[in-house]
Amino acid sequence: MHKSRPKFLIPESLPPGDIKIAFSTRLGGVSEPPFDSLNLGFKSGDKSEAVLENRRVLAKSLDLDLRVLTFAHQVHADNVTLIDKSLVGAGNGLSPLVLPETDGLITGLEDVGLVVLSADCLPIILIDPLKKICAAVHAGWRGTLKRIAAKTVADMIRQGAVASRIKAFLGPAIGECCMEVASDLFEQFSTAFDLGPVTEKPHLNLPGINETILIGAGLLPQNIENMKLCTSCRPDLFFSWRRDGQTGRQGAIVIRSK
Repeated sequence: MHKSRPKFLIPESLPPGDIKIAFSTRLGGVSEPPFDSLNLGFKSGDKSEAVLENRRVLAKSLDLDLRVLTFAHQVHADNVTLIDKSLVGAGNGLSPLVLPETDGLITGLEDVGLVVLSADCLPIILIDPLKKICAAVHAGWRGTLKRIAAKTVADMIRQGAVASRIKAFLGPAIGECCMEVASDLFEQFSTAFDLGPVTEKPHLNLPGINETILIGAGLLPQNIENMKLCTSCRPDLFFSWRRDGQTGRQGAIVIRSK
């Protein structure tokens, strides 16, 4: 199987230190179309051996051990799990551990990688650089309505983080340009987030709404980096469920090294 070195996106405003963040693209793996090529999702319909190899490639390219990467078992809910030593490696394809119904992960442990997967939904990485508490969040429209990002911030604060110190990195997701929704769904969001009246073809801005949620949770606007990359607009870089239907999953990864 041919593979090239994966392409990653690194946030521009990531502060120097011992916390590493990366957003993977679809490039550099071994999966065949329509999952070409760095598909990280076992539930996508791809061959499991290809996905596991892609995860090995991902880990190696980031100088990590796959055994320390911990994956959320995502269900589009607002459940957040604190990763302690007993849960390290859950969902990675090597460990028998699974985190049921989890769309957010938090840890303060060293050398533990948190991973959420997406193919249009918004991946959010949160860090407190001083306290060294990290989180990875999968925020689709359902999780956004339930304010999973704010819930994750609250859980981080309970672990010792300070909201005004937390930095947020909003990765590639479907943009407002491509996220047309039904009128009744837009009305739910409009009621929850004061978006105004329903238009003829309403569109949702998931990254923008989550910025608002994070600011409401106490984050400073200058501590939020929105990459503003639409997964649907960039078939050369990203998987997109809305665009392609059957497709792969890219990942958002955060790890605190020693």
